Amino acid sequence: RRLPKKKYKQANVDIKQLSDEKAALELERDEQKAKIVQLRTEAAHQETMRRRLHNQIHELKGNIRVFVRVRPANPNGNGESPAILPITYPPNTDRMALNIKEITTGVGGEKERFHDFKFD
Repeated sequence: RRLPKKKYKQANVDIKQLSDEKAALELERDEQKAKIVQLRTEAAHQETMRRRLHNQIHELKGNIRVFVRVRPANPNGNGESPAILPITYPPNTDRMALNIKEITTGVGGEKERFHDFKFD
């Protein structure tokens, strides 16, 4: 049995539209696949950079050294706190040493103590 001419033409128009639609969808799919590949490559690059920076931060945190710890002056038995400690740097050492002079006042009078620190 044959289709009438009008229905035959309509079927051909529908087939043409569906074929064009299919081609447009395939083109869009291919563009999206290319975009996915690009984004995955970029994500891998960003992840590598993030790991490198993360490791660098941990390395820097680990490399920080404490050179001198200073505690606040504690009051001695009579309620007076020791005098402020004068800090000096020995000459020609590029500040790799530290001299602290401590003066304390007590029952027996003033006492001077010197503390020398050297850094590697």
